[in-house]
Amino acid sequence: MTRRSFESRRSFETRRSFETQGPEATEELARRLSAVLLPGAVVTLDGDLGAGKTTFVRGLAAGLGCRDAVSSPTFARMHVYAAGARELELIHLDAWSARAGLAVLGDGALEALEGGADGRSIAAVEWAERLGPWLPAPRIAVRLEHVAEELRRVRIEVVAAPGAPPAAADLLPGLEAAVRALPTEFAGARELA
Repeated sequence: MTRRSFESRRSFETRRSFETQGPEATEELARRLSAVLLPGAVVTLDGDLGAGKTTFVRGLAAGLGCRDAVSSPTFARMHVYAAGARELELIHLDAWSARAGLAVLGDGALEALEGGADGRSIAAVEWAERLGPWLPAPRIAVRLEHVAEELRRVRIEVVAAPGAPPAAADLLPGLEAAVRALPTEFAGARELA
């Protein structure tokens, strides 16, 4: 296993923050994001326990046309879902514990983070911060925070990397466009100023 290193910087032009009222609105935000994601995209998810990471992945899966029920891969470390009409797959990874984070890398996560075996995958990584330098750039980073019992703050931004390999650099415009395409308001959610 070769260690990947990417010097990342935040792309402030493509950072957006939303408040979602209830899990349905969080799922809808993710569904809208997934509708414009391209193969090879990586979505990282961080936040406290119960903040809505798996809920967000459920929305990604729905938007990609996955028919299987989405559950947290905490103990399995990785779930793969066939993603319907777009002929993609969603690879759902979990790096909850430091040991699991490193173990998931040996269980096919590195391949998943590079678009999967055939380049037709989108990866969603819960507890992504625990994978640190193994995370690719560009990627979409999602941070979920509890505001109140049903209210969540969801920050979505594109993380870019100067000097990324050409294949990775080709993803950047698509990721930025996906984040920009999100509406400012819809049922149960609104963008924060």
